[in-house]
Amino acid sequence: MIKMEFTEDEINELYHEFMGHPAGTTKNKLHVVYLKSLNLSHQDIALIARVDTVLSQVLLKNQKA
Repeated sequence: MIKMEFTEDEINELYHEFMGHPAGTTKNKLHVVYLKSLNLSHQDIALIARVDTVLSQVLLKNQKA
């Protein structure tokens, strides 16, 4: 499991960026990172964001780098 820690301000920022971004790959990535900031499992993130579990992990690894 990929460990990431977020402050309350960062979580709020992610939410506003996700909600305000037009549809597309970047919006999907923001959605996945936002859900991870809520400490959801990769399986839950994939289910909610409607992406493959492996893709959610790749997006998170790229975000962490």
